[in-house]
Amino acid sequence: RVVIRKSHADEAIAQVSNQLRVLYYRPTWTRCSESERAMLRDLARHGGSAGEQDLVRSAKSGDSDPAATVYNLVGKGIIYETARTGTVSIVLPGFREFITSV
Repeated sequence: RVVIRKSHADEAIAQVSNQLRVLYYRPTWTRCSESERAMLRDLARHGGSAGEQDLVRSAKSGDSDPAATVYNLVGKGIIYETARTGTVSIVLPGFREFITSV
């Protein structure tokens, strides 16, 4: 019989989080354009979810088309847009924390 203790779970979570950071989050971040990174930073500052119109308005000062940036990030599977509410959310668990750390 194997007993799994809290310390075992904590260690497993730490190891998986590190693997996600190295093998998934960092390469995903690297493949994002500067306008995509700026929008993701803004979204992370809003807690990982925000109204699409709010994001588009805040990104208007950049060189690229904010609506196209949202479209590209949805296509990459990084964010999800809820059409009914107009909300955009980061869908990768832990990615918001990664963004705020880079």
